[in-house]
Amino acid sequence: MSYEYITRHNSPNYTRGRPVKINGIVIHHWGVTGQKFDNVVNYLCRSGGNSSAHYVVEGGRVACIVAPANTAWHAGVLAVNQRTIGIECRPEATDADYRTVAELVAELRAAYGPLPLSKHSDYKATSCPGVWDLARINQLASGDAGSVQPPPPTPSPAPDLGLVDVAARLPVLDLRNATAKPVAGMGVDVLQGLLMAHGQGPDGLTGRSGRPDGSAGDGTKTALLAYQRAHGLDGDAVAGAATWASLLTP
Repeated sequence: MSYEYITRHNSPNYTRGRPVKINGIVIHHWGVTGQKFDNVVNYLCRSGGNSSAHYVVEGGRVACIVAPANTAWHAGVLAVNQRTIGIECRPEATDADYRTVAELVAELRAAYGPLPLSKHSDYKATSCPGVWDLARINQLASGDAGSVQPPPPTPSPAPDLGLVDVAARLPVLDLRNATAKPVAGMGVDVLQGLLMAHGQGPDGLTGRSGRPDGSAGDGTKTALLAYQRAHGLDGDAVAGAATWASLLTP
């Protein structure tokens, strides 16, 4: 290992465990150039946040903030989060950044098998991961593959908050008037993804891509009401703590 491996940061923004086997790696960038590595780590480790990653990487440094055995909230789509490892990369994408990301990818493949790379933009309407070239990462990772060691120990996970505590941190989404005025904002695409995972939709829950579109209109309201009634919840078209806790239960 040629980089500094940092384990002193633990993000609370994750779901404990995984229901499926890890089968891919999603490459992200942290957006605006000029941001500091430590600031990005601290942001993804903030209390009550709605996003995280497994690793934050820049040339010569890797911070593991969510253990790969757990589900980080990185792709914006529950099913993708459950089966992938998320790597947040420096948007400048220098040669040193590429070498460190590729070394980490090679180590993860040594531990978990030939995991394919994908972009955040493969799952969401986003410019992420910017200029990052997956083919170049693959080429560098393949060159390192013969000499890699298994990945270093991951940090101890943050204390398990439990479903009730996690649900209480999610936003209350009031869809009672969504037929006339669709609701957008934080948590809407998560709600849509969870409803789909529980067999509601995808009609009215997705855009043309077939993925949650982040705009809750009549279709999402109808799906939420159907879910609430089927699970003994108040059928009020409001996604509050009780509804979130039920949706988060496998």
